[in-house]
Amino acid sequence: QLLKREEPALATSLEPLQQDVKRATHLIEHLMVLARLDPMSMTTSDELEMQSIAVDTLFTEVVASFNTEIAHKNMQIDYRMSELSVYGNHDLLGVALKNIIGNALKYSPNGSVIHLSAQLRDTQVALTIQDNGPGVAPEALARLTQRFYRVLGTKETGSGLGLSIVKKIVELHQGTLNLRSTPEVTGLEIEITLPKGQDKPQI
Repeated sequence: QLLKREEPALATSLEPLQQDVKRATHLIEHLMVLARLDPMSMTTSDELEMQSIAVDTLFTEVVASFNTEIAHKNMQIDYRMSELSVYGNHDLLGVALKNIIGNALKYSPNGSVIHLSAQLRDTQVALTIQDNGPGVAPEALARLTQRFYRVLGTKETGSGLGLSIVKKIVELHQGTLNLRSTPEVTGLEIEITLPKGQDKPQI
């Protein structure tokens, strides 16, 4: 970025280098997250700071972090406001949702819509993110949460770590992660079920 400012004539030549740096930075960030999560088990996860978090707050914060990408691709994120809350670690759940929604934005065509929803299921809350991308073949779907696994033939770059991080975070919250794609649904649908938080007080 500094070289681009000081030598505008080199901006085009420097673009591939800047993209490589971004990819390396993204990979390192994901590896650092995994390094922090790996020592944790279902028992040590009790040390996490847990609280009741409004689903609206989670979705609103995460979607706002992608405003530039959403505008650039002329996309929309459809979400109906919810009164539901989940019980978990605010920062880790934010990381999980950012990875899922970031992938949905990356693989969905320009002008499409990503659907977010929340549904109460007994003592659990199901958070669903569905995109309008090309979907994933059944034989590859089961491997999406494996570390460094990426579907062949995609033009998008990535580390193959995003969904493995999501899986680990969901496990630490004693939740479940379910993936569906063609022919069951259009695109890719990712559902996270988490413990239900406290209800919002009635006014």
